[in-house]
Amino acid sequence: MVYYYLEDHTIMLNEPKKMNSGTPQGVFLKRQMVLKQDGSGLPLLPQDFNVGVDVGIAGRSIRIFDCDQYTRDYFQVSFPSPNSFRTSADPKAPLLSIPRTTSPRSPRSPLSARKIKK
Repeated sequence: MVYYYLEDHTIMLNEPKKMNSGTPQGVFLKRQMVLKQDGSGLPLLPQDFNVGVDVGIAGRSIRIFDCDQYTRDYFQVSFPSPNSFRTSADPKAPLLSIPRTTSPRSPRSPLSARKIKK
């Protein structure tokens, strides 16, 4: 999952954990500002994360495959474009989404919704 925080243009990449898979999982990239790989020195902005686009982050190509309804509504209002949300025809493409971006201290934040196992 790609978490983009509008308040400070930071990004966090998190891979859902699967029991007994034998491979490292969890947080791929801790929350930090990520610069575009085009050499401009600018941070990745919300309009760089359209569905169907490959985004270069930490030396890897991340395909944005889908997003939630809140994000779709935000993009349609903030960045109107006829091709903003096209769906990939490749069923094997990884499913990544951009969850609702709020403050980490907000009760509706994706980070505050985590359950801690004892």
